[in-house]
Amino acid sequence: MNQSRQVNLEGFVYWWTGWHNLGSVTVIDERWLKGSLNALKEELSPDVDNVNSWLTVADSTFGAWQKAYHCSSPQYDLDPAAQAGVRLNYGLPVTSHWIRMDPNMGSGDRTALNGIRLGCNDGTDVMVEGGLLGTWSGPGGCTNPGGAFVAARMRMEARKTGADNTAANAIQFKCSGADDGTAVSLSEGFAGDWTQWVSCPGASFICGLQVRFNGNQGSGDDTALSGAKIACCDAPAPASRR
Repeated sequence: MNQSRQVNLEGFVYWWTGWHNLGSVTVIDERWLKGSLNALKEELSPDVDNVNSWLTVADSTFGAWQKAYHCSSPQYDLDPAAQAGVRLNYGLPVTSHWIRMDPNMGSGDRTALNGIRLGCNDGTDVMVEGGLLGTWSGPGGCTNPGGAFVAARMRMEARKTGADNTAANAIQFKCSGADDGTAVSLSEGFAGDWTQWVSCPGASFICGLQVRFNGNQGSGDDTALSGAKIACCDAPAPASRR
């Protein structure tokens, strides 16, 4: 969705023989008065002001890295120096997720972990990758109301020559707060080894995700999800509206 960034007002006056245009004035130079909050998040997602790092959870040689998505809350803050409103897009904590899994059905072109969607602490969600096929399950998330995802790991099947490859088989997250250290898992997957846990530094939290994806290869070997990176954001973030 590529909407205009401006809202204009035009003035007219009736004088003598008809209406005359007095010109137009730009009153708002932003795009976020149109569409839903989810649509806005998708449009602004790459520009999150409180990201401190992107950390690779898993990688492979299948497919390509896709667009990054964030949980975020756009808002205006006053810049005293400029005496004007400044748009900031705060990354919000990820607190839950859904996954799409291709079931393990023996022979054939299996793809295991296909898609992932993130749940944000303001009650919205962000589709990171829809995948090729399979069944959605979830949400799985932090049980403590103040908890947020702070670490992640993936189960990855190593590349095989002359055989079916599945690459990413599963993803798990860890929560902060009272859920500290608890692994949130919707599936263990079918093959491969778990990576080491990758944790956000300090008191920061996971606010976004980027995945590597191998799409439909026709008669070739599909793998779907084949890697992931997490975005870590610093607090403070706007309070949850739940």
